[in-house]
Amino acid sequence: MSELEKVLRAVEAGFTQVNSRLDKIENRISTVEEATGTILETVTRMELNQPEDIEGVLKHVQSNNRYLEKKFVEMDKRLVELEDRLQN
Repeated sequence: MSELEKVLRAVEAGFTQVNSRLDKIENRISTVEEATGTILETVTRMELNQPEDIEGVLKHVQSNNRYLEKKFVEMDKRLVELEDRLQN
């Protein structure tokens, strides 16, 4: 085998390795693209549902506020009754 043939085989082996590595990189890029698509879908779904989530939280807060207001009114009535008893 001549020197030229040896060099040619070494170059071919190098190209085979490069092609193999490029295939692996392409597979990884494909996986990243799929993951990115999934993330984008999730973010889009979250953005669409966000107003509903906020509305739910606000309703919960409003309900708690009504409960606290009712308790304050009851406490105020008791305080007025106690003041009346103390004055009599």
